[in-house]
Amino acid sequence: MDQEQYFMIKKNGKFQYSDALFLEHPEDIKLLSHEVKIKILQLLQKKPLYAIEIAHELSIHEQNVYYHLNQLIKANVLEVVEKKDIRGTTAKRYAPKHPNIGISLG
Repeated sequence: MDQEQYFMIKKNGKFQYSDALFLEHPEDIKLLSHEVKIKILQLLQKKPLYAIEIAHELSIHEQNVYYHLNQLIKANVLEVVEKKDIRGTTAKRYAPKHPNIGISLG
């Protein structure tokens, strides 16, 4: 059974709960040590984007973006928030599943 997890954040002198994903498995934690994945997450935190938009923003090949997106989806960090049929293929818009990511050691 999945548990809801939160960060407690202090803003303007008051504590607020903010939805969070806590990574526990070493392979998932290792994902966040890659510079491209961090840049992708920083972009997607601002607004959902298609892979081609991410590729243009980061000046990297679109296939490289797909590789990193698929790993982040597998780790439950990202999700597809929109699908659009374009010229016989399906374009997907991606966004983080949670506004915060933490690491749990136990």
